[in-house]
Amino acid sequence: MSPRSAVAGAVLLLTVASVASCAEKKQDDSSVASWDLQRPQRLDGTTTEFAAVVTRIGCSSGVEGTPQEPKIEYGDTEVTITFRISPRIDDGTCQGTAGVPVTIELDEPLGDRSLVDGECHPGSTAWATTFCEDDGVRYRPTSAGAPAP
Repeated sequence: MSPRSAVAGAVLLLTVASVASCAEKKQDDSSVASWDLQRPQRLDGTTTEFAAVVTRIGCSSGVEGTPQEPKIEYGDTEVTITFRISPRIDDGTCQGTAGVPVTIELDEPLGDRSLVDGECHPGSTAWATTFCEDDGVRYRPTSAGAPAP
C-alpha cells in the first residue's frame, strides 16, 4: 500500500468515526419524556391530529426543554407514541414543569386503536412511575365522539 493510500484510508476512518461520534452525541442529547392528552378535546376513530403535553421524566431544575419528533408505531390495537426531550439533563432539583404543548399528526386515522405512551411499556424508564398509571393508555376507544379520558 502506498503512503498516499494509507493516509487516505486513515482520513476516511477518522471521518467515519467522527460522524458516528457526532450522531451518538446528538442522540444522547435528550432525556426520556412522557406525554398526555391536552384537555379538553374529543378523539374518535377519524382522529388524525390531536394536542398533547410532553413532560420530562427526570429532575431538571425546572427546565422544560424541547420535545423531539416522536416515534410513532402503528399496531392493530394501539398506536404507541414515544417522545424524547432536549437538552439532556442527568440531575437537578425536582420541582417539576408544566410540560410542553405539541400537536401530533398521525399518518392514518386512529380507528379502533388505543393511544399509548411508549415510555410506559414494561421495562421502560417510566414504567413504574406515576407517569404510567393505567399502563400509559392516553385514550381508549369507547363510543364514537367520546371525550378523551
